[in-house]
Amino acid sequence: MSTVDNILDSCLDVGNLLLINKDQIDKKIDDKQLNILTQKSTQYLFDKIWSLPRKVVQDATCVMLPSTEYSLPREKPIPKPKEPTKWEKFAKEKGIISKNKRSKKVWDDTTKEWKPRFGYRRALKEENETKDWLIEIPDKADPYKDYFVERSNIKKEMANKQEFQRLKNISRNEKNSQQISSKPLLNSKKLKINGNLEPLGLGSFEGKSKEQLNHHLNRAKKSTSSAGKFQSTLKGEKTPKMVIKRKFESNEDFSNERNRQLEILNKIKQKPKEKENILGGINKKIKKTEEEFKNKEKKGGKRSKSSIDRQQHFEKKKKNFKGNFKSKYSKAGKAAQRKGGQRKN
Repeated sequence: MSTVDNILDSCLDVGNLLLINKDQIDKKIDDKQLNILTQKSTQYLFDKIWSLPRKVVQDATCVMLPSTEYSLPREKPIPKPKEPTKWEKFAKEKGIISKNKRSKKVWDDTTKEWKPRFGYRRALKEENETKDWLIEIPDKADPYKDYFVERSNIKKEMANKQEFQRLKNISRNEKNSQQISSKPLLNSKKLKINGNLEPLGLGSFEGKSKEQLNHHLNRAKKSTSSAGKFQSTLKGEKTPKMVIKRKFESNEDFSNERNRQLEILNKIKQKPKEKENILGGINKKIKKTEEEFKNKEKKGGKRSKSSIDRQQHFEKKKKNFKGNFKSKYSKAGKAAQRKGGQRKN
């Protein structure tokens, strides 16, 4: 194994497998020289590690590392202690000392195995112990009642109660954490304004739709200094609809300007022709419908059945009618009334 001379100025911490080389480096240095320096420093670190006492574990040589000297910074904050439950608070106030928790598994001497203390395949205390197959009926109790079902129901109720208490503790902890986060910011001008809380009407995070979440995500991306240009996109993420910016064309190129003006003139010329064509088509349709209507009037359609019946009824009445056929509303009838004459019916 090759060895390296001691590095003059270095910070060595074998417990963390850390070596900091503090030797001065020239400003103008190549990649080759940097590789040589890193190779020397790593070789020096390995020499120090292998100088420590060794130990063989399952055909593998291991080194006993010493305690750390250099304190590395922590990546995440120290976890906060869990808030006590309702029962723990009550026990602390009343001075109730909780019993030591028993292990879930027990050593079974008969089978020579670790088995659960309770439930399925539990460890048997005695050789002849089996499941409870007999329940003694208490005095003055209903002998026809199923006490096995009653016992199972009591167990279920207890389990449900414990689950309910667990959920209540979780909700209480969440409320407390929300109250802590909802405290107003000290730097804000008005303490009533709180930037951590969601505005009214937005609803919870779970109740928001996919479109709303995408909208907020796009807004957060655009809030960067580069307006979201260099932000990484997720797999299958749709590109947001950006505002189309107006392109200002250069004023130096006169040929493009001339072509643009000619296109505008052509469009203006084409518009009245299109209108004339549309109006001409409408007039043709109107004339066609008028001609069809006139032709129908000339031909004369079939008379309806009701008009034929009315004509026949009128002819019959006319034949059966006897006397003057003068109405009192006609001129002759009115003249007869003036003279005092009576009209014969």
